[in-house]
This record gives sequence, structure tokens and C-alpha cells, in this order.
Amino acid sequence: DAHIEPEKKVPLRSIIDDQDSLDTKPSEDIPKVDISDDIDIYVDGSYELSSHRYAFGLVVVQDGEEIHASYGAYEDEFSTMRNVAGEVMGAQKAMLYAKEQGYSKINLYFDYQGIESWAKGTWKRNNPLTQGYHSFYQEMKRYVQVKFFKVKGHSGDYFNDRADELAKMAFLD
Repeated sequence: DAHIEPEKKVPLRSIIDDQDSLDTKPSEDIPKVDISDDIDIYVDGSYELSSHRYAFGLVVVQDGEEIHASYGAYEDEFSTMRNVAGEVMGAQKAMLYAKEQGYSKINLYFDYQGIESWAKGTWKRNNPLTQGYHSFYQEMKRYVQVKFFKVKGHSGDYFNDRADELAKMAFLD
């Protein structure tokens, strides 16, 4: 059975700024899994206009089965970026999960092109969110090899739809 838990409220700014967090021991909040060569992680973001919060949903898949899921909602300086902030948070959480669990490779599935393009530097990074995300990815490359896969949103991709559902669930907490 998959383990689903809401994420602790950690502001995106602290993940971007605190590169020391990349050298932490595995979190006891995240269950250990059997390590294979790589892992599939689906991420999505959402935004709730009434509360000005953005959210992410994350689904970890191994051998076609969901083994972990998480979500979180935030209101901070990045809320003006709406669902894009959630997309970025999800991608960062995916990389941190992989590193903390000892995976050296992940297949990262997303439906917003900025997740790959800002990370790799092919899109202009002209604000603190995109600049911080690019720096974060550059640091994470030391630990985790990320292969990026764009999927079409709301197209029937089960795990992408699941990540979307989790991002929306975050607003219920």
C-alpha cells in the first residue's frame, strides 16, 4: 500500500536558500523503499484563488505501483506565481525524496514545461523562484540524475492525474 502524507509546511524560499538541507540524513518521515536503478515520480501544481495558496502533489511509482504520495499547500512570496510555484515545489520535493531515499536516478514526469526548461537553463530565469529552482537543480545533479518527461495535463495519464488530485487535496488541510 502506498503511504500518503501531507508535507510539513516548509516555505519554498527555505528550500531554495538552504543548500545545507541537501546534505541531511534521510528523513524519518519518509518510509524506506527497496532501491532499484531508478524511480518514477509524477508532480503537479495547483492554486487556490480564495486563499492565495499554491500547492504541489507528488506520486512515487515503482514497477507500475504507487509507493509514496505527498502534498502540501503554501502561502508566501511565491504565491504570485500561482500553480507554477506548486509545480516547482513538487519538482524540488521529488528530487529531495530521491536523494533522501538513496535513488541515484529519477524519471520526473510533469505537465508544465518550465520544470525542465528552468532546471536546464533553456528558459530565461528572471525571478527569485525560477533562479532558485535552477540553482537547486544544479546542486541536486551532484546526487540524483534526473530525466525529464513532459506529459499532457488532464489527458488520462493515471499518475499525472493522481498528482493533480493530491495537489488539490492540499487545500483541504
